[in-house]
Amino acid sequence: MIRPQTGTFIAFEGLDGSGSSTQINLLASWLEQKGHKVLAVKQPSANIIGGLIRGQLTHDWATSPECLQLLFAADRAHQMEKDIIPALAKGGLVLADRHFYTSVAFGQADGLAESWLFEINSQVPAADLVILL
Repeated sequence: MIRPQTGTFIAFEGLDGSGSSTQINLLASWLEQKGHKVLAVKQPSANIIGGLIRGQLTHDWATSPECLQLLFAADRAHQMEKDIIPALAKGGLVLADRHFYTSVAFGQADGLAESWLFEINSQVPAADLVILL
């Protein structure tokens, strides 16, 4: 996936309840007041793949850790293609509430190999800045 060089992509990573959503909302508000075009996104997304992930996280259904991580990778790739890359191509600022680093951390906690987690996310461009909370 080719990432345009015109916009800025900032990812906030952290455990549940670490305040990433709050910080993104505050930063997005401040940047918009300064006249910047801002897109705030969240993982899992609001699309159909994100819905499957949320169903797993809320215990509505269960699958293997490998399947869950593949769903996260697919959701992330779809969100990059449909939302993030177009916003960056227009010179916007994208603030992401989680990116692939969270998947690596949670996937490893589930016993999955770090190398495999990076491999399934290898086509997803990295953020320009990662803020760990």
